[in-house]
Amino acid sequence: MHHRSMTETLPPAGRDQLDEGKPHTGRWHRREAELLLLSEGCEYGCPHSGCEHELAHLARAQVHATLTLVDAVYAVADRG
Repeated sequence: MHHRSMTETLPPAGRDQLDEGKPHTGRWHRREAELLLLSEGCEYGCPHSGCEHELAHLARAQVHATLTLVDAVYAVADRG
């Protein structure tokens, strides 16, 4: 029996990959979260909703949404 590794279950490298040397802003993370939530969930065409790919897709959107909030907190703190 072959067990897939975590990297085998990840979707192909997409637009949310970090670019080397380019920090991302809260606006960028917000846009990424919106794009992920508005797009189709599973990129592999699974026949049912709630598959592991769709859940990973939603988790990526949540991470981007959280980073948007972190950026906003730092922006307010910087204004002091």
